[in-house]
Amino acid sequence: MSTPLAPRALAILAIAEANDKKRDAILDVGAQINKRDLPLQSLLLERALERGNYSESVLILDRILRVHPEYAERFFLPLAEAMADPETIPAFIDLLKDTAPWHHYFLAFAVTKPEAQVNLAQVRRSIVVDDKGLDRRLIRSLVNQQKFAAANKLYVFLSQVPDAASDKQAGRLSWKADYPPFDWSMTDGRHLRAQPSRDGRQLEIFARSGEGGVVAQRLLQLSEAGEALAFEAYGGTLGASGKLELRISCAISGELIQSFDIRPGRNHVLLKSLSANCDQIILAINARAQSGRPTFRAVMSTIAIETNSD
Repeated sequence: MSTPLAPRALAILAIAEANDKKRDAILDVGAQINKRDLPLQSLLLERALERGNYSESVLILDRILRVHPEYAERFFLPLAEAMADPETIPAFIDLLKDTAPWHHYFLAFAVTKPEAQVNLAQVRRSIVVDDKGLDRRLIRSLVNQQKFAAANKLYVFLSQVPDAASDKQAGRLSWKADYPPFDWSMTDGRHLRAQPSRDGRQLEIFARSGEGGVVAQRLLQLSEAGEALAFEAYGGTLGASGKLELRISCAISGELIQSFDIRPGRNHVLLKSLSANCDQIILAINARAQSGRPTFRAVMSTIAIETNSD
């Protein structure tokens, strides 16, 4: 069995064998003598999948793709299906800690598969991935599926901040835009845009005459009723050629909870009590420039979260 034909011969014998026990014995021999032959490894993969042994399937797929990377895309779907099983998480962590060339392409594929994303987020917290765009897509997809807990755990890991609503612990919402929607998502258009100031302490807002819409929004968890938001807004054209509005809506239903016209100077928004099924809210800042008036410009300070002591 040491000739080059031996693995291929074993694969043929296994295909022709109708008796399951004898077929398994042939495959067990093949698994011991050769880990590179594609037909033989494919049969081993098929057997592992039939048995529901996804951890073994992952290891076999890794062997196949290291020797035959040209077949990578063909095997990505069964790999992603295997990742949907929580029992495969340790196997994927061990597998993807390495830096095989196909790993990044598989991660980019898996992030598009909703059934794999929750477990992929857990795997991601244990491996090194130098792709911020992939992480952003994964967080966004989890939020779109309302998998807020999984998305938040990944966000906390990636942003290297304490858990339990880190922005709230600091008492202030920064203008970070690294990982929306837990950080801000900002409009960056030619006629309508928002951007953090260089020191990150302010949000600079710009709208040309007649333009308007959401310029910045983010997700926020508020588990206690009676909290308030406080911030300052100013600018020579605020109120003169345009307006700002803070809109608060339920992340799950999309229902508008309240809106608040932002005035020059200090603003204080007491949040309405949230229902039990709406502990995730969306903060959205709308800007609108009046037609026929000068370009609208405004600046907002970072938003402080206050706890009502009443």
